[in-house]
Amino acid sequence: MTAMKPQIDASLLRKALLCLNKDSRRDFRFFRQFPRRPYRTILDIGAYHGEFADRVLRHYPVEQVFLFEPFPDSITFLKERYRAEPRCEVLPYALSDQSGATALRVLNKEDSSSLLDPASEAGELLHKPFHEVAQTQIEMRRLDEIPAVADIQAFDLAKIDVQGAELKVLRGCGELLQRIQAIYIEVNFCSLYKDGAVFCDTHAFLEQAGFKLGFMQEFRRNAEGVMIYANAFYLRTGGR
Repeated sequence: MTAMKPQIDASLLRKALLCLNKDSRRDFRFFRQFPRRPYRTILDIGAYHGEFADRVLRHYPVEQVFLFEPFPDSITFLKERYRAEPRCEVLPYALSDQSGATALRVLNKEDSSSLLDPASEAGELLHKPFHEVAQTQIEMRRLDEIPAVADIQAFDLAKIDVQGAELKVLRGCGELLQRIQAIYIEVNFCSLYKDGAVFCDTHAFLEQAGFKLGFMQEFRRNAEGVMIYANAFYLRTGGR
């Protein structure tokens, strides 16, 4: 006989959620599609102010989070925020497919700043200002050249949100990509940045590397209903 799956009473689930605080309710909704597995070692690439790191620290039995962030003000913020958190290590680099000093394009919306120039049509697509206001010099590194992660045997989850440079980050993982078990990554359906990765390129690269698409969430459309970007979850499959 086939074992029957236990049924969850939706009304009881709603009542249980009401017993949680606001952050816990948001975390539950955010992570409810993630496969149920222990996420202990995390790469937070494009950490900004630590929003994702805070969520995984609250929700999972995390042992170590490596936060990569190149923006100077954000580095200072993160180091102070996690000063007393031994599980977190802040690494002041932009990850890419090469190493060296480079310019970070600071946009009018600071959390949209990128290694790449904003595309000329981005503002029209988003129906709001989207342009460079300054540049700041930062350090860029390949992941496989970071001593802090060289000896880690497995990364349970890598979150990548780097404003169009996601494919560069993946290429810069080198052999370390084989140690990553799951990836939560921003994917773009329209070009907001010059030479930025779009979904079909990112998807093809990850499938070739042995990952399968699990789900997408947090879709963003413009006023005309055009899909702009979303977050996608990929899971390593098979023996690759």
